[in-house]
Amino acid sequence: PPGAGAIPAPGQSAPATFNPAMAARGPPAMGRGPPVPMAQGYPGAPAQPGMQAPPGQPGMAQPGMVGGPGYPGAPGQPGMAPPGMAPGMASGQPGPGGYAQRPAAPAQPAKPAPRIDPSQIPRMPRPPVGAAVPTWGSQALLGRVVDNKVGPPVACMPFRAIDEGNATPRFVRPTLHHCPASRDLLNQMKMPFGVHLQPMAAVAEGEEPIHEADLGPNGPVRCQRCKGYVNCFVKWLNDGSKWQCNLCDMVNDTPQTYYSSLDGNGYRHDSQNRPELSRGSVDFVGTKDYCVRPVQEPIVVFVVDTSAPAVSSGLTKATLDAIVDMADATIEAHQEAMTGGGGGAGGVVGGNGGATGGFPGGARARVGIVTFDRNVQFYRIREDTGEVCTVIMGDIEDPFAPIPPQHFLLRADGLTEKAVKVKAQLQKAAEDGVYVDPATVDPAANEQIDVEKFRGQLEQLSQHVMVHAAKVQEAAAAAPNSLAGTVGCSIAALVAAADGLSEVGGRVELVTAGAPLIGIGRLRPRERTTDYGGEREAELYRPLSTQAKGKEEQDVAAWYTKFADDCALRQIGVDVYVAPVQRSSLSMSTATTPNGSNPMDRGGGHDSMPNAWIDMATLGLIPKATGGKAIMLDGGVDAAGALTKVVIDKLENELRLSMVTDRKTVASETVTKVRCSTGLRCAEYHGPGVQRSVGELEIAAMHPFTNVLCILKHDSALKNDERVYVQAATLYSSLDGRRMVRVHNLCMLAATGLPELFRLADLDAVFTANVKLHLPRLLKEPLTTVRDAFTELCADALYNYRVSCAKTSPAGQLILPESLKLMPLYTLGLLKSVGMRPNSPDSGRGGGGGPDPRADERAAHLAILEDMTVSASYRLLHPRMYDLEKISTDAHPRAFTPLDDSEIHFAIPLPLPCSAEHLSNTSAFLLDGGSHLLLQVGKDAPPDLLDEVLAQSHADPTKPQELSEGSDLGGKVACMLKEMRHDLPFYAPLQIYISGGNGPEERRLLSLLIEDKTKHEISYVDYLCAVHRRIQQKMA
Repeated sequence: PPGAGAIPAPGQSAPATFNPAMAARGPPAMGRGPPVPMAQGYPGAPAQPGMQAPPGQPGMAQPGMVGGPGYPGAPGQPGMAPPGMAPGMASGQPGPGGYAQRPAAPAQPAKPAPRIDPSQIPRMPRPPVGAAVPTWGSQALLGRVVDNKVGPPVACMPFRAIDEGNATPRFVRPTLHHCPASRDLLNQMKMPFGVHLQPMAAVAEGEEPIHEADLGPNGPVRCQRCKGYVNCFVKWLNDGSKWQCNLCDMVNDTPQTYYSSLDGNGYRHDSQNRPELSRGSVDFVGTKDYCVRPVQEPIVVFVVDTSAPAVSSGLTKATLDAIVDMADATIEAHQEAMTGGGGGAGGVVGGNGGATGGFPGGARARVGIVTFDRNVQFYRIREDTGEVCTVIMGDIEDPFAPIPPQHFLLRADGLTEKAVKVKAQLQKAAEDGVYVDPATVDPAANEQIDVEKFRGQLEQLSQHVMVHAAKVQEAAAAAPNSLAGTVGCSIAALVAAADGLSEVGGRVELVTAGAPLIGIGRLRPRERTTDYGGEREAELYRPLSTQAKGKEEQDVAAWYTKFADDCALRQIGVDVYVAPVQRSSLSMSTATTPNGSNPMDRGGGHDSMPNAWIDMATLGLIPKATGGKAIMLDGGVDAAGALTKVVIDKLENELRLSMVTDRKTVASETVTKVRCSTGLRCAEYHGPGVQRSVGELEIAAMHPFTNVLCILKHDSALKNDERVYVQAATLYSSLDGRRMVRVHNLCMLAATGLPELFRLADLDAVFTANVKLHLPRLLKEPLTTVRDAFTELCADALYNYRVSCAKTSPAGQLILPESLKLMPLYTLGLLKSVGMRPNSPDSGRGGGGGPDPRADERAAHLAILEDMTVSASYRLLHPRMYDLEKISTDAHPRAFTPLDDSEIHFAIPLPLPCSAEHLSNTSAFLLDGGSHLLLQVGKDAPPDLLDEVLAQSHADPTKPQELSEGSDLGGKVACMLKEMRHDLPFYAPLQIYISGGNGPEERRLLSLLIEDKTKHEISYVDYLCAVHRRIQQKMA
């Protein structure tokens, strides 16, 4: 590792002890190049010792790394104790704090064992505490490596991007910041080449929003051949009367209404006043030609579970309360907009992608509630009496909407249907220039917007639903051996809601307490404990397939695929939230449905687990096709059968995050097309949505974190330093009722040298691309095969760098390019994640505490990994741990203070290495696992620390724990939590527990310590050795 020196290969003499001076000098045969700023480092980060350049390749970092098989300390070889562990300590022996340490081979007394200092192995460089957020200009993409080109900003750290005429990495992030000049050159790198497109991403603090360009009734200026949009990279000819497309080289006539003369440098005089000619990203206002139907209104329908388990657990009430809270936020936003205090979008500007909290569209929103148990219920409020009417749809095998959308959708503006029609007629008359006599106008036109009325209607509807839910619960209690009120037809309700929106589109938020057991789309429980750890486990976390053995499973799989495609065609986005509720009051073996059948009889068996089975993989097919999300609200129930505070907190915040109200970051009815300049083409899209036309991706609903990987391929070779262009255009409907085209323009330089390409590889983008490309292989290939494929991808990239850029390096060194030095760490983090972690062969028989993870948990996490943004990759794959006791007594003076020029970001302390050797039963530790936040309080923690963290002097492990809100340390932890949750596409709940109980939270924390050896995985040091062995095998 950097600073650890070059450990020789077999047959060479080894240094007896670790010598930093020797490590800094490096091997005698290696030349020493000038120091180079770290491409993956933070601006201003100190250079690591031992970084040297191969002969003839100045500027390429080449740290000496651990040697190949046979070196002292390799796995299975005596002579070296793992980091942080004394030689001779046996596996499983308790170390500091009582935690088991990583195993060590017996030491050889005849030969002193050199140690690998764990502080020197490659880790993410961290900025100094309180360092200002760096600024990065997008024109840096056009610099050359020989001119000390600045590398891309680190995706996982805050940065401020300036649009200087080239799209910033906030919206378009290439995997390689130089384009390989040929297909052969790219094949030598063994890395994916493409761009990560995040069209509706929220701009960071201090960045300017995307500007709008309204070019009048003729719409945007486009190329006649390739249909590309005019941008700041086109060439203007004949004093501005013609322009040459930068994508296809076609020379087009400039419209008269768009003409401007040129200056002496060939630029238009008005270029700085036109955002499309001065910015890399722009919003064009579309015309009627861009609409095939009326622009979609901001419609949201909540489909809520009112079955007995959902009611008794508190899921129904929590969902309805969250809906009413959104109405309150909408009222606040509308009042701010009316008084000039807000932008009219509604909501609260948060750290998770723009304004959230209210309903999208503000006063323009239309909201409906549909409930289900064994039937589906629609609700309508009569305009004349204000009475709530329930319309029951009982045909759950062929569901439909029993009433039209204008009857079950409430208007946030509080206007009656008559007033809406009259106002629309008057508006059309004004547009057509027709005079209307005020005396003939219907009085309904005088109605004013009343958001308070809308809020009252929602609360009235919520109370009515709870009355209905109470009756369902009573019926279930009266017949304990019947499934009449204990199962739900969630998919039938979803189909009915989608049928109601088939003509107008919109969004559907499905909240359910379990899998659909009756009605259309019912899912048969197919989870058996004995399947875990064996070949059949893969079938549990895969969605149902049309290639399944059973005819019924094939039909169900085909139905889900078709329904998802129908929702996408109707422009209906679907989000699914599932909170598994244990139906402990029901004996599933004797339960029957109203028609006398037992849905558990099919595929059940004595070892099946119908209560816990959800089939997240199959349910996730619908959100994936429509641009939505599938969230598993794991956290369990308490002794009384109620959902824990963790689950309720996650549900409320996930619903709030899905209600993005910033019109710049949310879109519907979207169509995306990527165009490239001559020599390149966009060959594949990997992400949500469906493709109905060649080269076009349709996504029904987009949010700030919707991202697509666009794979680029060569059609012809390019010249060195030739400019390469990529233009991504997204046609969408905005929340304010307009048809818009968001265009992102990217320009890069082509390169013919492998050293340049490797140096400017973006690790976060490359690794995220690998995940999106290879994770779907789990649908057809075993988990072990896919896991090995990711290690092979890591070894291939490092091997190709070595043979192409560091041929003269000693064979006993693991050579890591500066840009890819953390690739083994990212890969190991992926392999140890919930989605990729294997179960032991005996887990199905209760070995090792049973299966961990379960199939639904794995499927939900795989969906998160497949949809993750580039900025979230490191945070999801590499946990960060903090010692709260040290924070309370020895924090950095700049910690917990606002960063310079920032009002939302705070400085937080530096994390500890992710190893159990830092844990202690006398302290408290906060671990940020990306999707999980765990706070472990030591069982022997002193009373003053308990008081600071939990506001109690004695912690009872059997009771739920809550963070102290009034203490100084509690405030610091709350500040850290806010920073950790910033800019994540999901809500990470905080789970607090007392150590020593070996509960699920403690086991989860230990599994997230990725630098340690676990029962299924090797340590980080051993993984580096394993990767090195693969590279040596390839070289041999």
